[in-house]
This record gives sequence, structure tokens and C-alpha cells, in this order.
Amino acid sequence: MASRLAATEQGLLRGIPAARIKLIERIATGARQRVAGTSLGLRRHFLRAYFRGVGEEDLSQRATDDLARTALRHLETGFQRPAGRALVEVFNPEAAQNGLSSPHTVITIVTDDMPFLVDSMGVALSKAGIAIHLLIHPVLWVKRDGRGKLLEVAGGPEDGARSESWQLYEIDRQTDPAQLAALKERFESVLSDVRRAVEDWPAMRERARFGNLFGGQRRRVVAEAVADGAHALTHGRPVFDGAAHV
Repeated sequence: MASRLAATEQGLLRGIPAARIKLIERIATGARQRVAGTSLGLRRHFLRAYFRGVGEEDLSQRATDDLARTALRHLETGFQRPAGRALVEVFNPEAAQNGLSSPHTVITIVTDDMPFLVDSMGVALSKAGIAIHLLIHPVLWVKRDGRGKLLEVAGGPEDGARSESWQLYEIDRQTDPAQLAALKERFESVLSDVRRAVEDWPAMRERARFGNLFGGQRRRVVAEAVADGAHALTHGRPVFDGAAHV
């Protein structure tokens, strides 16, 4: 187990700029927060995988302790996830209440990896007039037991590991509790619509027959439709927006 973990760690570090490795190691080795049911090794491996794709500029602009605490809060949220269920949390960091510090509202998501997820969330936030200040969205290969408990963050599709989308957004601060609840409900609806649209996509594409025009725009098309409720897509009607690409 230890040798396999070491090999996975080496794979995670491969191809990353040295400056980023240094920042990630500072986050992983300095993290002190505990997450029930996890070992120190699992938490550190999770943090390395979580921040692997985040640029040095974003990492260096925030305190390493804040980044670690926020990521481990995300791990706590996603530690147990029943198959097929999307987990969404929307909250305001408050040092006195949750030990986190940020001027923004935080959204965390854990769900099955699917196309259009980040695009659709971005469209939904844009339509609500809410700016995104930070976006972290690793795709993690994980192993869970029959009850959905996280056992391991793997290095790839090995030994039954499945890919999951872990998304963290820092957005404009929302102070109204009712607005926070409404945002959570909206995002859960968007994720449900994404799943339905993706499951329907092969049949829709076959029916559409609009060649390269439809194919070239499909990410934005689906994201727009999902953010509006996916009514057009789930009824099999092709939808077109402008020339924008995501």
C-alpha cells in the first residue's frame, strides 16, 4: 500500500512546474486539520491531487493554511457520497464559526465526472450576475466502498476507481441566508439537468444532424440550455446561441 501510494505521488508531481510543486507541498505538509475517517496520508495525497492543476499565481495569492482548510472542508463534504448523488454546499467562510477565512462565498460540489459541468455552472452564475473569483475543478479518480465512503484517491482508472468532478468556486459574497439556500437549490437543479442532458446526448446528436456547426458549439449550447432548465435539450430540440465558445 505504501509503495503504491509513493508511486502515485510521483505520478501526480510529473509534469508540474517546480514552483507549483513547492507551493503544493507547502499546502499538503502544513495541513493540520483533521477529517473524520481519513488518515494523514490520504489527506496529504488528496491535497496534492486537488491542487495539481491550479496555477502558481492563484496558489501564491492565498495563504497556504486557508487553501488547505478550504480543500479539507471539501474533502469532509465529499467523504461519503452515495453512487449517482451530487453533493453541493454553499457557505460563507467565518473564522469564528468554521475556521475558514475568505471575503467570498464558497460553493463546493462533488459529483460523477461528466461533460458540460463547469460550463453549465459558469453560465448559471453569469446569468445570476455573480462573479467567480476562484475556480478549482480537479477530476479525481477515487475508490469508495458500497456505502459511498471514500477509501482512496487513486492515480487513474485502476482497480475499480471512478472519476469524480470536485469543483470549488469562490464567488461574490452573498449575505442573505435565503439567497444562499436558493443558490444551493439552483446548483443542484443544474447538476441534475446536466446528468439528464448528457444521458440524452447521443440520441439528441443523432437526431440533430447539423454537422460541424452543431458539433462545434455543443458545449456552449448544452451549458446554456442546462442553465435554463435543459427544456430544449430534453425535448430533443437543437438550440443555437451566438458565436461564443467556452
